[in-house]
Amino acid sequence: MTSSAVPRTHTPRRTRSWVIAAFMTSILLGIALIVFYPIMLLLFTGLKSPAELVRNTFGIPQSLYLNNLIDVWQSEGLDRYLVNSIIVTGGVVVGTVVLSALGGFGFGRLHFSQKKLWLTLLLLGLVIPFETLIIPIFYMMRGMRLLSTYWALIIPQVALALPFGILLVRSFTVGLPQELFDAAELDGCNAWKRFRYIALPLMRPALVAVAIFQAIWSWNQYLLPLVVIQDPDMRTLPLMLGFFIGRYTTDFGRLCAAALLLFLPTLIFYVAFHRQILNARLTGALNY
Repeated sequence: MTSSAVPRTHTPRRTRSWVIAAFMTSILLGIALIVFYPIMLLLFTGLKSPAELVRNTFGIPQSLYLNNLIDVWQSEGLDRYLVNSIIVTGGVVVGTVVLSALGGFGFGRLHFSQKKLWLTLLLLGLVIPFETLIIPIFYMMRGMRLLSTYWALIIPQVALALPFGILLVRSFTVGLPQELFDAAELDGCNAWKRFRYIALPLMRPALVAVAIFQAIWSWNQYLLPLVVIQDPDMRTLPLMLGFFIGRYTTDFGRLCAAALLLFLPTLIFYVAFHRQILNARLTGALNY
């Protein structure tokens, strides 16, 4: 008695899965191209000479032209702008982290009247565009005589960052074990001690995530310094980009080189701390 071999054929289900996988891969590759091509174009433009930029605008540079980076690095006032950006970014990060920790713990673990109302107001703070507030911020800073000062840059950015920071920390704090706080309360710990010795060490991943997001956002802030800073010595690094844009011409090579110098610190900062962002459970950060 002989047995005949049955040839294997691809089932329609397996073929359909392969087609779906190929289609999704193509979509992801297209998204990656859309995201990374402007960054590569910025890099290519900053490394081209003016003649090559005219001759080969969108292609890969034939030779590395580093004069654009050297000229930008040696620009007058660059060191002062760098110091201003570091001071402003550091002040925004510290203020946002401290107030977000206190506010997140208060909304997550304390009970007070009109709590839902205040949470709703915080959510409204997330949907108001920053650009609609720039004129009121200018008049407020002028009324407080803070124009062309570090406070004119730090205070508005901290205020605008608090809704996101408080809600993120609140969501993280709500997920902490209730038994820890009950045991501390039975031992006689007041609200401040429960925050200082229990909640604060455990909410560190969320605070690190808040610090990273606000550092990147503040470092790249352009509109606010443009409006509230009138003293040239108080300008920040993003304002340096406007030096290469004239009324009739634009120096694209030096403009892209300056953008690269501004972009690299944020990229390095994000790559160095991306694990902390993932550990912050951002997927549930805005649960109401």
